[in-house]
Amino acid sequence: MQGQGCEDNERGTHVPRRTPLLRHRRERVRVLGTQAISSKVVLRALPTPEWSRLDTIMGETFIGGFAGGFLEKGFHVGYGLYFTTGRLIGIDLGSHGGGALGGTLGGFIKGELMPNLSPEESAKVIEDLDRMKEFDIGKDQIRRIELKKPGLGIGHMTITPNQGGSIKIKLRHRTAYDRLMQLTQAFSPDVVRSS
Repeated sequence: MQGQGCEDNERGTHVPRRTPLLRHRRERVRVLGTQAISSKVVLRALPTPEWSRLDTIMGETFIGGFAGGFLEKGFHVGYGLYFTTGRLIGIDLGSHGGGALGGTLGGFIKGELMPNLSPEESAKVIEDLDRMKEFDIGKDQIRRIELKKPGLGIGHMTITPNQGGSIKIKLRHRTAYDRLMQLTQAFSPDVVRSS
């Protein structure tokens, strides 16, 4: 890229040098091929080499997630879905309250869908999620994640594990679908199907 330095990653491939994010400044993120969901949503390419190294050292890193009234599981309106490099975690807000993750805004961590966290912050968030989880499924245990866009009715996300029954989360608004498309593409794009 012109104007930016490049460096070699572990594989010897030239990659743009990463610069730290500044608060209150939008970061341009790379779109994965032609998988842009809409003109308003951009997919973040994860895991990056930095995340991969961190993942190897720590075993698990927080990717992102959200909670709120846009998600429903069973008869519980107000649900949370959070993704790490190793798991998908579901949280019932009714049993833990909306501010259970430290007064989060819209169920976001640090006010963002996919925040850049230090290793310590990531470990703390995962610890908090483990305390509140209703379910968690390892990435290697998921056969398929199907996302159906809400149209005139309600959409859904169906998580099909390699063994056992599926988990269905209702998507009550298009915003939930857009957010989940971005998160699932960062989590495990090979298992995601959309309609």
